Amino acid sequence: LIAYNNEGLNSTWQQMGTWTVPAGGNQPPQAVSVAPSSGTGLGPQTFSFTYSDPNGYGDLSSVYGRINATQSDSGACSFRYDRATNYIYLYNDTGTGWLGPYLLGSQVSNSQCRISAGNTSGTGGNNLVLNLTIEFFSAFTGTKNTYMRAIDSAGADSYWQTKGTWTVPATTLQALNSCIGNPVNTTCVLAPGTYPVTEANRIVINRSNVVVRGGTTGMNDT
Repeated sequence: LIAYNNEGLNSTWQQMGTWTVPAGGNQPPQAVSVAPSSGTGLGPQTFSFTYSDPNGYGDLSSVYGRINATQSDSGACSFRYDRATNYIYLYNDTGTGWLGPYLLGSQVSNSQCRISAGNTSGTGGNNLVLNLTIEFFSAFTGTKNTYMRAIDSAGADSYWQTKGTWTVPATTLQALNSCIGNPVNTTCVLAPGTYPVTEANRIVINRSNVVVRGGTTGMNDT
């Protein structure tokens, strides 16, 4: 600001405040984070997926998550949440179509995972947090990436972004099966220890019973 009097004297220009002019038009949403961002287990595990929209979280249309080793919906645990309807969808096993709609909090599953609970919360005006309880099935074994995506009401897209990893462990039965082909006099690594493969300590598979025989490492897994 500056001020003049009748004699022409002035105060000189002085800064008295600030004002921010926002960018014009619609701004795209963002896939922010997932918590936990890494870990191991079959679950059930609660994941918190955070998405953001500069125009307010109410501008978000659909948010997505994909848990898989690659950027593919085939053989994945891939979901979509539609904010306005409060519906959640899960891709089928082949990644060719959605299972649903289901109200958030309902149970939905494919051969890779089961989503059994969920809720959302808006934080800070711009952020939407989607909390999902996910249980992984043993056939989905291995280290997976967690991908996220958000689309707003105008169709602006964050595109897929990698935000974490998760390892689905092998079950004891799977681990024992992996030891069957080990030659005698080798060692089979099987948590929580190692098991010598000898004639007296042979892994035997008998339908649903798995028996490690011999020594002090005998165990049953049915």
